[in-house]
Amino acid sequence: MNLNIKNIILSVMKYFIKSLQFIFKPHYWIMNKPFNDKWDKKLNLLMNEYNFEYISGYTARLGGYEIWVENHPYSSFTLYPKAYYRPSRLTIQKAMKKYQNDVIDKIYDN
Repeated sequence: MNLNIKNIILSVMKYFIKSLQFIFKPHYWIMNKPFNDKWDKKLNLLMNEYNFEYISGYTARLGGYEIWVENHPYSSFTLYPKAYYRPSRLTIQKAMKKYQNDVIDKIYDN
């Protein structure tokens, strides 16, 4: 089997297995906004390059974008104030962990 094809298959399987967890997390079943692949990829890139900065209890800044962080998980990590779409459930989970490390933990440590 070609190495590229094998890597693609492994990547898809890894994503599928990670996504299975949401079957057992009912709070992730209902989402308020439709999924958008472009925003999902953009948010992942931003999280790789920047840290979340606290703005308010409802929003945070990430690389120049203001992002809604409240109403987790069904409406969080959407652009604010124009929340027309959301990232994937996997990205929402990843973003909350990063937000907790970047912002929430620092607030409670002080």
